[in-house]
Amino acid sequence: MAGITLQEVSRRAGVSTATVSRVLNNSPLVHPDTRRRVLRLIKQLNYHPSPTARALARARTQTLAVLFPGIASGFYSEVLCGMDDVASERGYHLMIAFSHGPQDQEELFIRCLRERRADALVVLNLNPPDALVRAATAHETPVVFIDRPARGRRISCVQIDNETGSVEAVRHLAAHGYRRIAVLSGPTDSFDAQQRLAAYRQAMREHGLPVTSELVWQGAFTEESGYAAVQRWLKRNRSLPDALFACNDAMAFGARQALQERGLNLPMVGFDDCETARHLGLTTVHVPMRQMGRWAVELALAWIEGAPNEGVPDRVVPTRLVVRESCGCARKGVKV
Repeated sequence: MAGITLQEVSRRAGVSTATVSRVLNNSPLVHPDTRRRVLRLIKQLNYHPSPTARALARARTQTLAVLFPGIASGFYSEVLCGMDDVASERGYHLMIAFSHGPQDQEELFIRCLRERRADALVVLNLNPPDALVRAATAHETPVVFIDRPARGRRISCVQIDNETGSVEAVRHLAAHGYRRIAVLSGPTDSFDAQQRLAAYRQAMREHGLPVTSELVWQGAFTEESGYAAVQRWLKRNRSLPDALFACNDAMAFGARQALQERGLNLPMVGFDDCETARHLGLTTVHVPMRQMGRWAVELALAWIEGAPNEGVPDRVVPTRLVVRESCGCARKGVKV
């Protein structure tokens, strides 16, 4: 049957042209039943893809660009390891860049899209203005945001279930009988920090516990900021709260150090469950960081290989509380 086109195969198979392309390229994203049906139809129609068209379609760099806000946190390295796991399995390389402030991150973001040195862009925990995100939809390079909700053409995101984790943290501290539970929050422009702070307030209200401005300590998701927050509190000669919910592990470590230097102890729960938390006995909210990285790359590759008409669905990473000693369980025997 002469003149059979990809569009004709797509129409007769009842699938998108992108699905037919994925079948021809042996993509693992195609359901086995769909793959068999399309291959059977291709054989029946004696369809042969145009070598020129296939060559153009495969004009890829086999590279994914990754934009990170910095190198310091173990959280980022865990996410990066997960990304590399999937990328290497699929024959892709990662090209990593670190931004240095808002202006630099915007320039990096736009440069990656315009120069098309990579087949997709993965952005971790950066906060480009909404106008910049909208501008990204005008480019052909797909973008996957980690820890930032975004909507638009060829854009997907991977987010953490911050609400469940934060509510579980406060609920566990309340189960010990602690009433004055302070929160050590992250940067005000961070989506994760905003969600975790809102969930803390929600959980405190649900337990009939006081939510006051003095119990909200400002941090920056760094160990230094956790240390400084405790120092500020102690300099005011105020009595310590009953417990502390730190919105990430790094700030919990800093807070703990500041307390230990004064010979003080404060029951606390962190968020992330990085490797150091396991060694120091920190009760914390576990985030499957490597899984975040894996899903981000899988979403990027789904766009590269031809996403279906309805797009690539976002992913939400589940969280769970991991109970160790820092919350007081070793002393009181309280369980989740």
